[in-house]
Amino acid sequence: MSRVRLLLRMESVIEGGTGLLLIASPSSPALLARLVFGAAPSDAGIALGRLAGIALLAVGTLCWPTRATENSPAQILYMLLTYNLLTTTSLACLGIAGGTTGILLWRAAAIHSIFALLFG
Repeated sequence: MSRVRLLLRMESVIEGGTGLLLIASPSSPALLARLVFGAAPSDAGIALGRLAGIALLAVGTLCWPTRATENSPAQILYMLLTYNLLTTTSLACLGIAGGTTGILLWRAAAIHSIFALLFG
């Protein structure tokens, strides 16, 4: 395995794993914030932490090496589809739960769902 492919695979596992951790567990964004920044995040910070987890998971999917060491347009579209689907789902869940919502929440969810449809 070439060094580039090994580096891409390592990056994919680290970023994707961190993203999954931030998305999966309700306490993960707070725990990671305490470990990295030494402080607990607010409710909005936890919601943003989950969105950051979605972005990291998308970066992880983009970094996973394919037969070619460079990213193909299909791989980039898959990453963007993953990001937009998960972001739409996360924002919609926040809106339905009703806790941390602002005036742009549903607009952002709609924009990401449109992009998900376009990339799909």
